[in-house]
Amino acid sequence: MDSIKNLKFRFNGFTIVKSYFECGNNADDKAFTIAFDPKGIIDDENSIFELQFNVQITNNTKDINIEVHSLGRFEFDKNEDMGQLNSYFYLNAPAIMFPYIRAYISSMTALSGIRTVVIPTMNLIGLQEDLKKNTVKKGLEE
Repeated sequence: MDSIKNLKFRFNGFTIVKSYFECGNNADDKAFTIAFDPKGIIDDENSIFELQFNVQITNNTKDINIEVHSLGRFEFDKNEDMGQLNSYFYLNAPAIMFPYIRAYISSMTALSGIRTVVIPTMNLIGLQEDLKKNTVKKGLEE
């Protein structure tokens, strides 16, 4: 248990904040597009990073529309090098949360009576710059 406390960056879980699912007549269209909208909040005072990770999926015929807004909570060591923390915030946090979102979407669609939507495993390194741009430090505006 002591090794968990020694970790410099810890995942404290996530919540599905909003979920939207709409299914039309041509829901079996297998080709779909996926869009990500990551946002972050760094709270240095409390050593907390929150990742707002939003995912939208539509198929080519627009008969499937799925929107999932999730919030991940992470703790970090205040004494950690900021360069290392940036890697945790912008690269590791989305990679940690993504499997949970994938599983949620697969379960939701499987239980809906349509063909299960299975998002493939993805390399999320491309989200790093968007997340950096969309991350704010809590308390700076005061």
